Amino acid sequence: MASLHDVLRQYIGTIPAPIATAGSDETQGASEEKASTSFDKEGFQRGLEQVKKDNRLYFIICVAMVLTLFIISIVFVLANLDRPGAIKIAMAAFGISTAGLMAKMIGLWREKSNTEFLLLLAPNVDADTIKTIVGILAKRILSGKA
Repeated sequence: MASLHDVLRQYIGTIPAPIATAGSDETQGASEEKASTSFDKEGFQRGLEQVKKDNRLYFIICVAMVLTLFIISIVFVLANLDRPGAIKIAMAAFGISTAGLMAKMIGLWREKSNTEFLLLLAPNVDADTIKTIVGILAKRILSGKA
């Protein structure tokens, strides 16, 4: 399974730290030659496409699992109408399982949004800009804030 975390980690070594500080004149160094490292935009896009495909599959699996749990819980309740203790335990298990699946689905959706954002930007911006964006996003994702 390819994850956005893995794809960003693969490209994190080529990401320079931003050198412009707040209030600085960025045009001052415009005449200087910038040492630009190469950035494999096509490989980056292929990695992001794989992440998008994997996330779609895992999201569908989570939805199917929630629906399956729901159907099983309905069948269990109907089969055990005379045992309220068993129904209470089954509903607690259904609630906990569903909460865990929903948390996973939210994480997959967040990763999907970040992946699609990068897929839209990658072909439309230059290599230095995409490296800066990947650096910022990777810092947020790797620290757990996104």
